[in-house]
Amino acid sequence: MRFRYPMALCLGLLAAAQANAFDFFETMSPRLGVAGGKLSLSSDTFKADSAGWNFFAGFEFNRYFAVEAGRLEGGSPNQYVAGVTDELKNYSWHASGIGNWQFHDDVSVFGRVGILNWHATETLKQGSTITATASGSGNEPLLGVGLAINIDSGLLRFEYDRSKIAGADMSYISASVVWRFHL
Repeated sequence: MRFRYPMALCLGLLAAAQANAFDFFETMSPRLGVAGGKLSLSSDTFKADSAGWNFFAGFEFNRYFAVEAGRLEGGSPNQYVAGVTDELKNYSWHASGIGNWQFHDDVSVFGRVGILNWHATETLKQGSTITATASGSGNEPLLGVGLAINIDSGLLRFEYDRSKIAGADMSYISASVVWRFHL
């Protein structure tokens, strides 16, 4: 008698797991995507925005987890201070895991955790004369959150990502289109 409720709970969980086993793996698919948005860099001495483009490929293991890798073209954000133009041309390679929570048939929220391998060249110009140039590269953690809307065999995503590039805080607000190729 005292084991009836725990036994019923275990049987219920087992039945639910069995019923959802196929559903868990139903969305295995490669994906390709392109994003466009605003890349902002901010530090104590530099604050500028530019258009950014992101091209990526990945694989969706199920409706809850995917991986992606790609290239973020950060453009050339620049600022003008005291007659000098400070420009930070940058691009990055990135790889990340994406956790997804679908709260409606067509709408989900997701989080991204990964690494950003950035490359940047800073150029100081006075008029058209280059007065100094410095280059660097490095690896930084990449974090992001977003909203995804299912559209036929693809996704429309809105995303906010954070990392660092050349010591400056980077934020990237983007909209992307993702094509999924179901296996």
